Amino acid sequence: MRILLILIVLAASLWGGYWFVGASALESSTQAWLQQRRAEGWQADAQVDVRGFPNRFDLTLDKPAMADPDTGVAWAAPFFQLLAMSWQPNHVIAIWPDTQTIQTPLSRLTVNTEKMQGSLVFDADSDLALGRSVIEIDRMALTAEQGWTADLDSAQFSVRRIEEGQADAPGAAKAQGAGPAATYQIDLDADDLRLPPQAVAALDPSGRLPERIGTLSLKASVGFDRPWDRRAIEDSRPQPRRINLTGVRANWGQLDLRAAGDLEVDAEGIPEGRVTVKAQNWREILALAVNAGTVPRGMAGTIESVLGMLAGSTGDTNTLDVPITFAGGRMMFGPIPLGMAPRLILR
Repeated sequence: MRILLILIVLAASLWGGYWFVGASALESSTQAWLQQRRAEGWQADAQVDVRGFPNRFDLTLDKPAMADPDTGVAWAAPFFQLLAMSWQPNHVIAIWPDTQTIQTPLSRLTVNTEKMQGSLVFDADSDLALGRSVIEIDRMALTAEQGWTADLDSAQFSVRRIEEGQADAPGAAKAQGAGPAATYQIDLDADDLRLPPQAVAALDPSGRLPERIGTLSLKASVGFDRPWDRRAIEDSRPQPRRINLTGVRANWGQLDLRAAGDLEVDAEGIPEGRVTVKAQNWREILALAVNAGTVPRGMAGTIESVLGMLAGSTGDTNTLDVPITFAGGRMMFGPIPLGMAPRLILR
């Protein structure tokens, strides 16, 4: 009995020593990281506190304020927490507060949520490459300094690192040659999204569409030129090199838009490939594009006639099934030129 008691006391002492050493290392490394960002010209302010003895490492940043001078993006919040079990420190739970602010070169946004938290698993090494994550959001509302507002009922965003060619959907493309350094399966589902009223009025001046977009979803595998790890914040963002869209869908009233396809992206961010778009009630979608200024009003009639012939060739004049082709830095929607292709570069 005495030996058992001694063993228990010894084990508790060793575990307590491990926790204090780990907590001290976590606090010191966080302070050093903030200091390094400040040395690079960032704003990187926060009070650092580590608690959770004996079974957790609960890192709390009190009043964090971060600003990257290279991108003009800043973030501030009352607090931010990363929670981990002490025997599995590379699996963390991230908790955001109910209110936070994001500053971009275009606007300052106030973000309010009832719940925003995520589970993140990193490689157990100094680079902290992301293995998988799931972020859940309930009742998010955005308010911009210009006065517009938008909100959604719920959303879930998940990322999972996979082997090249191992995307969830069958038929995922695998291009020849050297593949990306890291490939991730990305899934996004958002429900009951309300766009800014000013945007809805501009897109749909007749008021035929409902106030909210019912569903918005994205499923894709994306290959990047390097993994998403700590350098993605400290240095620069990994850049997409291969995109396999296995399912994109937006449902807004009677409008139903779907897309799938494959793109290769060069070092300049220029995509090559094809994405097939299937649209129900496509004439309403064309009207939205005209109202948004994406399609010149003077060309709307000609484009509608051409798209009508394409839709008629499938036997359903109300459904359009047409590829968007990316080649030579330009885009074609079926036979209709759309102009220059966007450059896919993450800043």
